[in-house]
Amino acid sequence: MKRIISLYVFLIWTTPLKAQTADNYINSGNIKYESGNISGAIQDYTRAIQLDPKDAKAYLNRGDSYYELGRHKEAVRDYTRAIELDPKDAIAYFNRGVSYYKQGHHEEAVRDYTRAIELDPKDARAYLNRGNRYDELGRREEAVRDYTRAIQLKPDYASAYLNRGVSYHKQGRREEAVRDYTRAIELDPKDASAYFNRGNGYDELGRHEEAVRDYTRAIQLKPDYAKAYLKGHSDRS
Repeated sequence: MKRIISLYVFLIWTTPLKAQTADNYINSGNIKYESGNISGAIQDYTRAIQLDPKDAKAYLNRGDSYYELGRHKEAVRDYTRAIELDPKDAIAYFNRGVSYYKQGHHEEAVRDYTRAIELDPKDARAYLNRGNRYDELGRREEAVRDYTRAIQLKPDYASAYLNRGVSYHKQGRREEAVRDYTRAIELDPKDASAYFNRGNGYDELGRHEEAVRDYTRAIQLKPDYAKAYLKGHSDRS
């Protein structure tokens, strides 16, 4: 989950006590979050909100904590409040988009990723995630465009190559799919899904020996992967 975590040093004579105390709770919550104490982090962020109800970062970080616990409806509520307080925060839109996706709300996720891109046009992950949602909605050409943009912004983005390959594959563009799977493998040689999907592409192109080699490698990396088919990477926060 994308986060903004900062520790602040305060000068008592320049910072209002109320805001200072709220930030202290946010800092404490951040430390607990990073150490894996998510419930404790939620308590601290909630206390910060009680002290300063207009602090967008407290809502954002509590939303991240709810997300980590799988409480996506609560996460969406907090991200929404963070956006109301800070409408220019691309991270809040991005994270809310991920929580929408986790609930199966693909159209809402697309809208949030689009807004995140408008606010931060160089965020490759926002393009990747929007591409994932377009693919899920059957909008393959738009998915390919987003994956391509993600690659332009981040040329070593293995997930973007893999997922663009999957979109090509679903369109019957097997040669292009195989090229993307190959590039994904070059960038991330431990990704079983890239080998498995390239194996599928080779098999459909009649290149059966190469397909068997890729299936074998996929199984070596992930023994239960024989059940997978055309699997890309889901939205990553």
